[in-house]
Amino acid sequence: MTRLFYEKILASKFPELQWIRVCTSAPFTVAVYTCDANLDLNEQMISKLNLFLSQNGLASNRHIVKHYFELQKDEAFPIGQIPDCVKAAALRGNVTGAGVQHSIKTAFPFIDSEHFEVEKNEVTFYLKNNEQWTLY
Repeated sequence: MTRLFYEKILASKFPELQWIRVCTSAPFTVAVYTCDANLDLNEQMISKLNLFLSQNGLASNRHIVKHYFELQKDEAFPIGQIPDCVKAAALRGNVTGAGVQHSIKTAFPFIDSEHFEVEKNEVTFYLKNNEQWTLY
């Protein structure tokens, strides 16, 4: 699951939440920063979110729900504009290995297929030393 996919399913399941931002704060840890239009996040909503994430989030991840204002305190990275082709790939959902490979090739056509491999829906990228990729 990607950050965008998490944000999409949370927004659809909990329309009362006005602000949702998902970050990986540590290996295998997903932090969900959120609040409603009144800038509130009560214990009842935290419990609902935790239950939903335990049932629908990646089982290998630990999920933490925090108030949206914790973003600054936690020094979460800023998000710039994401190109539409990358958004489409991130929001695709359950796909086969071939679907993952197709999504990567569509979103990042400049990547030489020798730089990545897909095995059982897991994508591994191989970069050369000092190689940088940019989408812009």
